[in-house]
Amino acid sequence: MEFQTISKDNIAFPFGSFSFLDSNRSYFVLYFENKRNETTDKIINENREQLEKAFGVKNRTFCYLPDFLEQFKLKVLQASNSNAYWDEREKGIIKKTIEDFDYNRFYEYFKTSFGILPEIKNGTLNHIGNFAAIPKPDEESVLDFLLNMADEVSVVERPNISFSIKYVPVEKEEEELKKEEFIRKMDDLIQDMKGHGVLHLLSNYIFETLEENLEQQKINQITKLIISSDGNILFPEYKDVILKLSHLTKTIYIFYLLQQEPVAITNLEDYKKELIEIYKKISYRNDVDSLENSITELIKGNAEGVYVHFSRIKSAINKSFVKRIAPFYYISGGKNEPREIVLEKKYIENQLV
Repeated sequence: MEFQTISKDNIAFPFGSFSFLDSNRSYFVLYFENKRNETTDKIINENREQLEKAFGVKNRTFCYLPDFLEQFKLKVLQASNSNAYWDEREKGIIKKTIEDFDYNRFYEYFKTSFGILPEIKNGTLNHIGNFAAIPKPDEESVLDFLLNMADEVSVVERPNISFSIKYVPVEKEEEELKKEEFIRKMDDLIQDMKGHGVLHLLSNYIFETLEENLEQQKINQITKLIISSDGNILFPEYKDVILKLSHLTKTIYIFYLLQQEPVAITNLEDYKKELIEIYKKISYRNDVDSLENSITELIKGNAEGVYVHFSRIKSAINKSFVKRIAPFYYISGGKNEPREIVLEKKYIENQLV
């Protein structure tokens, strides 16, 4: 399914209020799952800094629902402990009730409050003035889903964030401390330049230098592309480069790589069988009916959902190729026009049989 928009007028908080989420000044992306998952916890915690930076450049705060459960419990306990009208027995009852308040109940409270559709089990709640609930595709990993979203969301005006999560500080190596001190001094210098109205003199230089350094690490010529037997997109002349795409996004890309003629997305239903065959070959999933349903849902009607995959493909290519070469590897074409990959077929080798 596509994402669900939620009007602020339809939000109801039956047991209180997620006040920090209901602010015009705070823009965020909140990841949630229907079950507390240790693997997801580990992925989020190990990559939290990367996720915060990825969303931070778009002026959005990255949030994770289990963190709010702990904050919720802590705030209730603090409030009960400071209430002079409750005796120790009453405080004990409240403490026991809060300790027993598990993630499943909190998750239902969260979904009920925002009116998120029952079929959206895992995904994100995005604050975009109103709200949007965006489901995570089953075939896409948590990290890929979030990083792809960070690539695709638009930049918002710098908000006054009303909520943040604190971490227990860890002991840092001397090199880290030196780096932090250097960054602090640079921040002070930039703020001073900003105060004197001369920051713009440096900003273009910084941007161009960063862009130049990034471009030097990318593929700078038209090169051979291999669709490997296990469905990876490889470039034999550049061993370290692999296009990181979810299986469903990769299915769309491989399909267009193998087409001899342009294909409009409104005609993709005519190629349903070919798409399903590619998806089966590259996916690790064994539930054939679910795989077929994913393709059917994606290409039905005007196939508007395919545009998200085009965007993800383009983003992955831009990370690997310099600007003048990248368009040869895009799925190109206007919104209502047939689309194709203009790369000559002699550069494409298909090992997916």
